[in-house]
Amino acid sequence: MRRASSLLGLDPAIERELDSKYAVVKEVADNIASIEAVAAGDLAALTVALNEAKDFTGITVVNGTPAAWDAQNKVLTVPTVKGDTGLTGPIGLTGLTGLTGLTGPAGQQGVGGAKGDTGLAGAAGADGLTPQVAITYDDITGNLEYEVTYT
Repeated sequence: MRRASSLLGLDPAIERELDSKYAVVKEVADNIASIEAVAAGDLAALTVALNEAKDFTGITVVNGTPAAWDAQNKVLTVPTVKGDTGLTGPIGLTGLTGLTGLTGPAGQQGVGGAKGDTGLAGAAGADGLTPQVAITYDDITGNLEYEVTYT
């Protein structure tokens, strides 16, 4: 916050300090109703309640309105508003493929088994018959005839 041309040559650090003090004053002004409510309250009772609240092993927070502190049961009630569900982000890139691991040592080759004995020969089968074909020509009829016999 600057007001006159005489401040134009000042160090920027001074400007930052003035701005930060202005922000604090603005914050107090925006919350003056809460400050007045605390100032109007029973400060001795508040001090006792705060001292009791310091001695706890756990605290339970529950949804509710208005905000409240139950020092006896150590329960803090807070007003909450559920926000909307956010958008789903894009799927990330696929990572690089990892390195191939080392190949393990080859196992030993197994020992071949012993060769088995030759089996017995099968029984001889009966001899088959051989067909004998006799072909004749009949001069009278002019027919060709044949006869098959088996030996």
